Amino acid sequence: MNGVGIRSGAYADIDAVLRLWRAAEANPSATDSLEDLKRLLDSDADALVLADADSEIVGSLIVAWNGWRGSFYRLAVHPAHRRRGIGAAL
Repeated sequence: MNGVGIRSGAYADIDAVLRLWRAAEANPSATDSLEDLKRLLDSDADALVLADADSEIVGSLIVAWNGWRGSFYRLAVHPAHRRRGIGAAL
């Protein structure tokens, strides 16, 4: 994972996240849109977790906590960056 950072996502990252999901061939869901990701960030600013390498988003994860248990959704790593521990770090 050399040179890869983990951080919270922001509104400015939404287009890059959608591109990542297409590149990673993540199974599309009904919430793969600009509006849905904005709504996610509006409700929980830390729910979108990203992996950056050289100023490029190479991984993503959506996380949730309901006060009792945590869940995660939409784990995706760009194919060119797989097998480096990014998914496990997210």
